Amino acid sequence: LNGMGVPWVEAPEGIEAEEYAAILTRGPADKRPCDYVLSNDSDVLMFGGSMLRTMKVTKDESKTAKTAYIAYNHDEILAACGLKRDQFVRLCVALGTDFNTGIT
Repeated sequence: LNGMGVPWVEAPEGIEAEEYAAILTRGPADKRPCDYVLSNDSDVLMFGGSMLRTMKVTKDESKTAKTAYIAYNHDEILAACGLKRDQFVRLCVALGTDFNTGIT
């Protein structure tokens, strides 16, 4: 990443990387340092961030492998579900996170 001029950060010890990354995507789009977190860990959403998630690898007619991504915007999810932030966090915890297995 350094060789390509891509800025990056490492989460400080004791802080969940998804939480640290989520913080970088919070706030008005023109004032936050990042638009999305590239992750397959949906805890990014629970921590209030927006994420890009790798969905699948497809092949076109030329047999070239391509990765598909889907964008999840935290604020749009809350609005679409009619949830407040604390309700969304409780739902995430109930469904399962890195910190618990969820209810079964």
